[in-house]
Amino acid sequence: MKNRTIDSLDSMAELLSSRVGDWEIFNMRTESTQVEAKGGEIECRSTGIVDGIALRVIKSGRMGFSCMGAGMDFPNAIDNALSIAEHGEKAANTLFASGNGIRIEKG
Repeated sequence: MKNRTIDSLDSMAELLSSRVGDWEIFNMRTESTQVEAKGGEIECRSTGIVDGIALRVIKSGRMGFSCMGAGMDFPNAIDNALSIAEHGEKAANTLFASGNGIRIEKG
């Protein structure tokens, strides 16, 4: 059974595929716990989770990107990436993996 993050990434991939041909999603999640030893006792000071998703797209030969954390919706992140691609640099000599397979955008 897949976890919620994988289900979300699958949904994101489907949405990206419906809007643009070449794309990548990168998900990073880190968990940390800060502890302190006082008088022979271990005390938990803090715990935290950092979770973020970044995406790259190529639209009309130009690259766009966006990233999101908690509270940002994925369709908005796609809109941002596509908007950046409209004005972005040519995606020359770029190795790009997406739902369409790995390919190289040559300049």
